[in-house]
Amino acid sequence: MRKPMKFIASSLLLVGFGLIGSSILFGRGKGVIEGEFQIPKNVTKAFPACGQAQCHGTGFPNERGVVKILIKTSASIQLGAKSPLTATLTGGVKNSTKGGFSMDTDLGTFTAGIGTRTGNSNQSITHNSSASRTWTFTFSSTKTGLAQLTMVGNTVDGNGRNSGDSWAWYGPNSNLPGTPFRIFVNDSKVLPYGSACAGTKEFAPLIGIRKNAALGQTTTVEAYNLPPAVPVMNILGFSNTSFGAIPLPLDLGFLGAKGCSLRASLDLNQVALSKGTGAGNGSASFAWPIPNLSSLRGLNLYFQALVFDKGANGAGLTTTMGLKATIQ
Repeated sequence: MRKPMKFIASSLLLVGFGLIGSSILFGRGKGVIEGEFQIPKNVTKAFPACGQAQCHGTGFPNERGVVKILIKTSASIQLGAKSPLTATLTGGVKNSTKGGFSMDTDLGTFTAGIGTRTGNSNQSITHNSSASRTWTFTFSSTKTGLAQLTMVGNTVDGNGRNSGDSWAWYGPNSNLPGTPFRIFVNDSKVLPYGSACAGTKEFAPLIGIRKNAALGQTTTVEAYNLPPAVPVMNILGFSNTSFGAIPLPLDLGFLGAKGCSLRASLDLNQVALSKGTGAGNGSASFAWPIPNLSSLRGLNLYFQALVFDKGANGAGLTTTMGLKATIQ
């Protein structure tokens, strides 16, 4: 009886190992979440990402065609708002429409859409089918501040093997890891309006306010996605429909800043030099003390930033979206 029992035990062990191995492969076919199915930490922002020998290729991004990742969503949102986000892979492996992705956020959570699933307390999201290269899902946050999303995407040839694919990271240079897509989560009483225009390396500047304007308090406006060491003008206006006789928004294309618009009246302004290193990593902040005068309660304030970005366009200028804050 010992021999048959030993044979059965060995067989069960082999089957078990087979199931474990297949579950790992199946798990990757159904998406990639860091820490899941032996997937390494920081898969969306550091090597080896999708490039392990047992995963997709030899370890280098863009092996079989340059992959471009496009992320479309609102870059400045209100606290608690559910913001639709669409991630798309272009380029990469030709003659196929199949692919996959993994995305993480350091603030807020994702809600899965068709063809996606979440993990890590909903701070990670991935595909659950490789049948597409476009995915739409939702981002939201219960905390104000800057959210930084990192993503890796893979275009596949559909042969079911680990070779023949081409993957890359999000960012203007998809060979480099760790470039974040930034979303600012504003106070629920701060209303973003309009849109920004892209600057150097396709970074569109954005602004945000963590805490709404209030009597006797200081309102801080934060700006991100800036070139480093450039002047940034923060405008505080009392209108977003006109500046004197000039209607707003004002298209600045006549200055050479195509796609950029002035969205707040030029009533008050501050200028600061952006801090940081590397394209798109510049930031600045502006403090606006609100007098403790009851007559100001209910007054609408309109904020926008103008960024002096030499490489952006003929005017060397980009603009952010606008923010409306009503003094409480």
